[in-house]
Amino acid sequence: NNLWAILAERKTDNPQLAKLPAIQHEPSNLIGRANKLALYARYGELLPLAPLDKAGKAGLEKDLNQRIAYTYNYGLNRIGETDDALFPLLTALEKADKNGINISRTQFITACYEYYRGNTDAGIQALASLPALDKDAYFNTVLGLWLAEQQAFQLADYYLKRAVELGNDREGKFYRAIALSEAGDFVEAAVLWKELMKLTPREGEKELSEADKELGVWAVKILHVLADDATIEDDNDRYNFIHYKRNIVPLPTLMELYAQIKDNKLKAKAGCELINLLLSKREISKALDLAIGLPANTGLPSAISSELNYTKLHVLAAQQKFGDLETQLATAKLNLFHRKGTAYFRAQIAEDKKDFKTAEKQYMQATLAQPYHEQNIVAIARFFQNKIGDSNKAYQVLVQAVRTNEKSVPLLQAYTQQALIVGLEDYSDKALAQLEKLVPVTDFNTFKELYETQKKEMRKAKGLD
Repeated sequence: NNLWAILAERKTDNPQLAKLPAIQHEPSNLIGRANKLALYARYGELLPLAPLDKAGKAGLEKDLNQRIAYTYNYGLNRIGETDDALFPLLTALEKADKNGINISRTQFITACYEYYRGNTDAGIQALASLPALDKDAYFNTVLGLWLAEQQAFQLADYYLKRAVELGNDREGKFYRAIALSEAGDFVEAAVLWKELMKLTPREGEKELSEADKELGVWAVKILHVLADDATIEDDNDRYNFIHYKRNIVPLPTLMELYAQIKDNKLKAKAGCELINLLLSKREISKALDLAIGLPANTGLPSAISSELNYTKLHVLAAQQKFGDLETQLATAKLNLFHRKGTAYFRAQIAEDKKDFKTAEKQYMQATLAQPYHEQNIVAIARFFQNKIGDSNKAYQVLVQAVRTNEKSVPLLQAYTQQALIVGLEDYSDKALAQLEKLVPVTDFNTFKELYETQKKEMRKAKGLD
């Protein structure tokens, strides 16, 4: 037992897990098995053990702590997997833990379970409501990374900053630097990147660890391209420049850099990101031309292969080729992150077939799987308003979205207009006041003019003016 626990606590470069001694008295030794699961989780290797079966009340009370330890490490070892046996077991353990001693562990694994089975919103909300969040750097780091994965970078930075303050100093700063770079806050990001370039050995160590050296290497690479006078020396620089500055640099400049990339992995990633940029601007023909020239999807890492497959599905959806989309979707190899986007595609396919019942179900699943996807959320609200004729459902979609992502300008604009439609003029006015704090004066005045026109027409239609 102690050997497994020590190795799990103190990560070494090459533990040779398969050659370590067997656990004594397995499978009855819950603590030994829990430590072994922790060790395998630490090294990112799946350990083929089964979850504990449900125990009766007497069994739970007898070895509750051991069962919770085992189930917690079992869940950690399977982060990214969807295990149907885990959720009811967690619920039973949480109810049995009457004193709440282990509640953080069971709630954290429950949050992971929800997040990784595609119920993103439930997972994030469960982790955000964890009592231990105020004092635990790890939970804040995970929540920040989940939000960053949803491209809610400003909100991600809030939790990552707290993780740094709670003790996750170097890794937390690294993740903060990435989140701020993604958000376009290059000035604040540069401060953190420069700090990471000047790391000193940790307490009790004579030199920098390999992991800390890697942070410094990353910092140099990113600072190359964030500066106003960016220096482009190689394919990594070309990709990073496209990635971080695609929303502020003219498209011809981006396309010129893209054409110069030789590395297939980086070219595929950059191509997908440029296609998504073009689709967001409704430049579908240009996106299609770029998609045709993407690198072949062979010999690429699984994450990039998945991104290529998903991008091609996105192009088909943008072209409204829903028959082709349905065919390709059936066989597309997608990772967990990209699978979360398939509910929206399935909803579009069903809507095209006039199967509105299925479309409604899939669109609502899409709001749970991608709660920070502003463009899709607004489109879903419009589906309920325009295709189903359900103004209240459209409003509820936007209410939930704004609660989740309260500083999103597109969501607040859509909410402001929908609140007028359902007759909640006071709520609409409050949302307008909130918008004024978030957008430039010119943009706000343009939207306010449209809003006032809509309000006047709504009041006239109701005979109030």
